[in-house]
Amino acid sequence: MLNFRDAVHGGVLMGLAHEAQNAFFATDTDYDFRRLRLCVDYLRPAPSEGRLVFRSTVVRGGRRLRTVRTEIAGSDGKVVAVATGTTAATARAS
Repeated sequence: MLNFRDAVHGGVLMGLAHEAQNAFFATDTDYDFRRLRLCVDYLRPAPSEGRLVFRSTVVRGGRRLRTVRTEIAGSDGKVVAVATGTTAATARAS
């Protein structure tokens, strides 16, 4: 899970950001969400020691499309990556 610099590999960060956004949407039981796009901007190497903290916020909360921004920070509080994901919301069948 580490790259040659002994930092967390970018693919692992992307997968974790994807799951953090899934968990963020899981609280909305009225809709099903399908990921349309996920983009990650890597700002600095993610430390291999300590915890990673994920903070998700809605950037755009439209009726059909929703965009969420997830900041990934190391245990020191420095943001190592920012993931932006767009999803389509469809009403769940009763």
